Amino acid sequence: MYERSEDMKLAVGSVSAYPNNLSVCCLESKNITYACVVHKTQVHIVNWDNKNESVIWDSISILDTTTDKPVDALQAALVLPNIRTYPLLVVGTTSGAQIFDIRTLKLLHQESVSSGRIIQFLCSGETSISTKKCLKEHAASIADIATCRHEEITCSGDCSGIIIVWNKSFKGVQLKIATQHPITAVNVLHKHVIVGTLRGRVLFFSISGGELMAEVFAHARSVTCISVASENACVLTGSEDGRFTVFKLQTTNAQAFQVEYQYCDELSNCAIMGGQFTNSHGSNIVVACFDRNILYRYHIVEKTNT
Repeated sequence: MYERSEDMKLAVGSVSAYPNNLSVCCLESKNITYACVVHKTQVHIVNWDNKNESVIWDSISILDTTTDKPVDALQAALVLPNIRTYPLLVVGTTSGAQIFDIRTLKLLHQESVSSGRIIQFLCSGETSISTKKCLKEHAASIADIATCRHEEITCSGDCSGIIIVWNKSFKGVQLKIATQHPITAVNVLHKHVIVGTLRGRVLFFSISGGELMAEVFAHARSVTCISVASENACVLTGSEDGRFTVFKLQTTNAQAFQVEYQYCDELSNCAIMGGQFTNSHGSNIVVACFDRNILYRYHIVEKTNT
């Protein structure tokens, strides 16, 4: 179903051993895709066109602005607010959060934090960012947070196994789900929250009532990333075991909930830290592995009748 494409080699550095250490943003109207990974005190950013004729790398050093000393970057995400033309680079550090313009790499906003709250940022222009009310619902460390923009559903999960489904605009808690598993990754697709666990299981819960719809023993080690392709109802999971798997959800009312295996590949002697579909159709995949200076790429291959 998929086959390897040409890999992209980092200009400097490699990939740190943090879960969800890969973020991708595709701007289809501009024929450009951005991706980023963190390595120690740096964030490495790459963009390429759909024909792979132009691959451009850049790096940014993360500094404590009060001391000008480097601080460790724990995670970086590319976020595209509706009001902006290009995505923002949001970096979580050991001392807080910093937000950069992806093209100029200029620091637009920063927020110090010393507790496990969810920080909300309001983007009211190309360079105007402010902080809204912080949310405190999780008693344990938050492992991941994900939003389905089409259905305006946001879910967050913590290391104790609690999933919180938030109301629209974070006005309150819609649902709490106790998974009974240490959570490492979360995503949302078609009114279902998909949970990756420390023991390699992938759990599918209904957002409407919190029911466990399916459980897949997908990996031998911790799940480090979950990506979704909303147009094709596909789910990608990656793990420290070096394997990533693509599933397809069947969620129509005419049949029972099903999780169908689609594709799997193993990267030898690798621990996958991030894996992402690069678009909503799931036609391309990018994978990042610990201590590797390469982003591995895959593209879908259409079946031919013989």
